[in-house]
Amino acid sequence: MLNKKEQDFIWNLYSNNRQRMYHLAIHIMGDRVSAEDMIQSTILKLMDKANMLMSRAEPQQIAYLMTTLKYTAFREKKESRSRPVLVNEEYLSQLPDTKNNPETLAVQESEYNELLQHVYSLEETDQDILVLFYYGGFSYHEIAEIVHISAGNVGVRKHRSIEQLKMSNQGNGDC
Repeated sequence: MLNKKEQDFIWNLYSNNRQRMYHLAIHIMGDRVSAEDMIQSTILKLMDKANMLMSRAEPQQIAYLMTTLKYTAFREKKESRSRPVLVNEEYLSQLPDTKNNPETLAVQESEYNELLQHVYSLEETDQDILVLFYYGGFSYHEIAEIVHISAGNVGVRKHRSIEQLKMSNQGNGDC
């Protein structure tokens, strides 16, 4: 049972990210009712992790929340024999700053889109590992728990993904 502080934390985390969660869940599940079910399942899972999440910075909390939602929805889709849709809200939220001048913005957007295409070419689990490690600041052990693989495998997959991204950039003459 959660104490009042943990209950408030979970409620605030949900309230502040409800639109983002709903968008991701509806995109994966394809209908409103299933999306709402996945959000509820995610919140129930997060209740067990409330204390750990409270000690994290907000970007890490959001990364954990969205990754848990994604895996919950994908697991449900897999169990129902439907093919999941690849969505990475974390990447989409990293669009370039629109305060820059148009030339800088165009270059940034082009570079971002090129990198994003390379990242999307990685396996889904490898994408999640990179986001959780670099954006979320999670340790190998924490990532292993989220994506259900060993901590050693997290390190190997992260290293291989980085090497694959480097090779992709070299193939385009960027390095």
